[in-house]
Amino acid sequence: MVKTPLNIALIGAGLIGLRHLRVLSENSDYRVAGIVDPSDKVKILCQERGVPHFKTTENLLAQIKPDGVIVAVPNQMHVSVGVLCLNAGIPVLMEKPLADTLAGAAKLTALSVRVAVPLAVAHHRRHNPFMQEARDMITRGQIGRLIGVNGLWLTDKPDDYFNIPWHWEPGAGPVLINAIHDIDNLRMLMGEIETVQAFADHSVRNHPVEETAAFILRFENGALGAMLFSDAVPSPFGWEKTVPENPFHPQSGHPCYVIGGTKGTLSVPTLELNLREPGDRWDTKVTTHLSQITPLDAYAAQMQNFADVIRGHAMPVVTAEDGFRTLVTAHTILDAVQSARAINVTSKVESALRTVDCENI
Repeated sequence: MVKTPLNIALIGAGLIGLRHLRVLSENSDYRVAGIVDPSDKVKILCQERGVPHFKTTENLLAQIKPDGVIVAVPNQMHVSVGVLCLNAGIPVLMEKPLADTLAGAAKLTALSVRVAVPLAVAHHRRHNPFMQEARDMITRGQIGRLIGVNGLWLTDKPDDYFNIPWHWEPGAGPVLINAIHDIDNLRMLMGEIETVQAFADHSVRNHPVEETAAFILRFENGALGAMLFSDAVPSPFGWEKTVPENPFHPQSGHPCYVIGGTKGTLSVPTLELNLREPGDRWDTKVTTHLSQITPLDAYAAQMQNFADVIRGHAMPVVTAEDGFRTLVTAHTILDAVQSARAINVTSKVESALRTVDCENI
């Protein structure tokens, strides 16, 4: 059966918006219904492509009703744009993070439920086949009961990166900019995070925002986790340096997570299993197994899921609640740094959702 192309509008045509536009343009299953962006450069791009151009989301919605929208505007605009589209009954694929504040993220999550309009969040790594195979290996019990995970994200951001003021001001830093991706990955692999304890440092550059953070996690299933993040350390360790997703990063082949279970360990995303046979002693050499996975474009897989959501054939791989819980966890880590104590994530999620007044959104 031939599918009728979906009319999908793009709201925000910056760097990540153009990445979504490329996916839309390369697949005949989609038609670009319009692009919202106030810049003259984007207006010219639309003229060249024969695509309707709109300066505001209000202009778009006044003239057309697309089948779905991709929202890739600055974080501070996520809530206002998301509210407009959800209230218009249009399914939304929202770029990560879901919102710039926890209150805003809670509002979008609750509103999506109230108006019964799907809101997916673009944590695209959940669509990566390496992540999906790792999750399935854990679900199949290949490493036994989960005991813990150790993770690293270490890189050295260049000096000119900090020429942009917001990169070194509160709200930036590797926790909210970088670790939020890994937090979502860990929730996918290990289950929900219950409690966090964290420490941070900024003594290399002396910027007001952290450059290094270490945190300990307790998952709801009882597993533990420890992770170290820093943007001041040259290294081959980190997602971008292991998964062929970002052409700017050379591939190192090192894992960024090592997950331990009662039967052995799983390295992610390299998918190396190290197992000991049942009955073997603790001083017996473990057996190494490697899985071969064909790399796929996670952005294209994400768009396919969004298309299935629009057609009513699937649920979002990353729901609004998923995006909200990931954002809450990242903020809780920063709260734990300030308070120097362990903080329960689950109670913060429940508390934030209870206080939302959807009728006034």
